[in-house]
Amino acid sequence: MYTPDTKIMKLAIEAAKKSRPESDNRIHPKVGVVIVKNGNILETGCRGELCAGEHAEYTVLERKLKDRDLTGSILYTTLEPCTTRKHPKIPCAKWIVKRRIHTVVIGILDPNPEIRGKGILFLRDNDVLVEHFPAKLQLKVEETNKDFIEQFRKKPSMDDESLMESSSNYEKKPIYAASIDDLSLESIKFYLDCIDLKIEVPSEELWQFFVKKSFLIIYGEKRMLIPTSAGLLLFGKDPETFLVQTKIKADYFRGVESVETIDHLDIKGTLPKVIDETTKFFFRNMKSAMRIEGFSRVEIDEYPTEALREAIRNAMIHRDYVIEGATVMIKMFRDRVIVESPGLLPRPLTLERIRSLNYKPISRNPIIARAMFDMGFIEERGGGIKRMHDLMLNHGLKKPDFNYDSGYFTVTFYGPGEKILDIHPKEANVVYAIEPAKLTLLNDRQKGILRYLLEHGRIASEECTKYFNITRDTANRDFKKLIKEGLIEKKGSGRATYYVLKER
Repeated sequence: MYTPDTKIMKLAIEAAKKSRPESDNRIHPKVGVVIVKNGNILETGCRGELCAGEHAEYTVLERKLKDRDLTGSILYTTLEPCTTRKHPKIPCAKWIVKRRIHTVVIGILDPNPEIRGKGILFLRDNDVLVEHFPAKLQLKVEETNKDFIEQFRKKPSMDDESLMESSSNYEKKPIYAASIDDLSLESIKFYLDCIDLKIEVPSEELWQFFVKKSFLIIYGEKRMLIPTSAGLLLFGKDPETFLVQTKIKADYFRGVESVETIDHLDIKGTLPKVIDETTKFFFRNMKSAMRIEGFSRVEIDEYPTEALREAIRNAMIHRDYVIEGATVMIKMFRDRVIVESPGLLPRPLTLERIRSLNYKPISRNPIIARAMFDMGFIEERGGGIKRMHDLMLNHGLKKPDFNYDSGYFTVTFYGPGEKILDIHPKEANVVYAIEPAKLTLLNDRQKGILRYLLEHGRIASEECTKYFNITRDTANRDFKKLIKEGLIEKKGSGRATYYVLKER
């Protein structure tokens, strides 16, 4: 059984850095390869090491180890092996199969969308086990090949709206580099529980159900089960391994400009996990204050959390996943929160219709949207924009602003700034409240003692006599009455006695 060896992965990355440039003007990848057999390193190599343009796999397999039996060995490579070369050259994936390599451990997938995943699919179709570098080492490979990767990334552009328009077919796109082993059984069980479907996990019945739901496809003569984009986004163990655009970049800035970052987080995982983790990011960076309203202690949040959560749901469920070079971004400032989602609104939606709240809902990714609805992450399909609008106004804040910015659809929530106590949410979070029925049993002075406790937290007999201009006996009778009604409790003893509200 394959056991990951990060030391060898790091050795392959170091080899990749030694790749030699070529004489043409094109940007080529830096690739490093290490071959291991029976726990021993047989050879290392890099692209162009012995001849300009020569692929690293070929250099190691056919130049350095031409006469060595490599049956059952493990090949570590920083880049997915190629499947096409100009005749008479043979693709690296075919060399690997020909030399009977048992396992190939890959750093990153080929960034070219026309090639991406085909090398892995070819290897798996020829009974070669395929594994991947862990996420941290994948990032190191990406950094080494930053310029090579960048040339394949689509840049969002406000000037070309047709480029930003996406077909919903992308969510049905098979990700050939992945397999059912890349799906989380725990996530699948959660989904099945939500739709109240009793199917054994895993089972042939489950996979056939997932094919019907377009979470999987059946491919080739061997009838291999291949996850789709939707399948990985909803149930993948590590969706970002195959879909680099799936994470959220969240930043909390000190002031009103994006200069000094106080908190930063890259949020990865399935769509349900990403939404939950982003909500936690909001909670830990959002201000709150306490205010006394009547005979209640009310906690005031800076923003209605559900409005922010709705914006994240919309951004992740309805974004344009075709734009692989862009991620959803969260920017929290002292006076506002901005959620940026790659892609413009799907036609026929327009900013004007969204702003007027006069629109008919349309989903760019209906398969994903349906599954998220089934799992309870969408309360009402198509009502998210109006819900954000209403939640902000009911919180005592300005309505959210919907706009475009460099090919992103943006939602801006304007907060109260330093005047958080000035806002009056329609549905505030009551931390402590005294029931009206109890208040009817009390006189005005006893009610005054309760209000004092709400504001100050505690009161002693001496404080009570001075504040309300009463005798100690009167104060003690009031305390006994309030204790009898279960509203306060006594703390300490003797001269150190004081009273507090009784928590319920």
